[in-house]
Amino acid sequence: MSRVLGIVLILLAFLLPVEARLLSLDSSDAELDGSVVDDGRPASGSLSAQWSLVSGPGTVVFSEVQNPFPTAHAHAAFSQTGDYVLRLTASDSDRSASADITVTVSDIHGGNQPPVALAGSDASAITLRPLALAGFATDDGLPSGTLLTTWSRSAGRSGGVRFDDASQTNTTATFTLPGVYTPRLSAQDGRLCDICQLFRCDPIAFHNR
Repeated sequence: MSRVLGIVLILLAFLLPVEARLLSLDSSDAELDGSVVDDGRPASGSLSAQWSLVSGPGTVVFSEVQNPFPTAHAHAAFSQTGDYVLRLTASDSDRSASADITVTVSDIHGGNQPPVALAGSDASAITLRPLALAGFATDDGLPSGTLLTTWSRSAGRSGGVRFDDASQTNTTATFTLPGVYTPRLSAQDGRLCDICQLFRCDPIAFHNR
């Protein structure tokens, strides 16, 4: 999610409090939109504008931090939650002016981390004979303490696999047709989801003599 943050420089600094929303602890960004007003002097001067970090609990990575007059646009990526003070500085080669804005970055998930799901290792099976699946899923208990798990077929012949209880991490799968299948275990905490590491299962057709 991105927010457009606006600021105008006219001789004196202009403060504009804003808020950015943090999508996850390693991905938060905002679009910074500034404008620079100048009197056109000196005639030989050139206008430039640059965003920078004044203070904050983490780091901020700016892209397109230098822009031609009159635009002062930048993309800011924040490393963690907290209050940041960003500064836009404009120069006409002779004089400069700056303005600060405060950006509050908050965690929209309330500290909730996604669950972790593991499906197991590669395996081989015989058609029509149940294969034990030993999956694993864990969560931090947020937001409600409920963790739902589901086995499904990610790849393989349609209708070729049946799960005894698809809602249990430890269950059995029966393959009705030979082929290569990829059972998948997903875990959902009500807000965030993790899809497990996939594994290949190669059922072998078995015939009694």
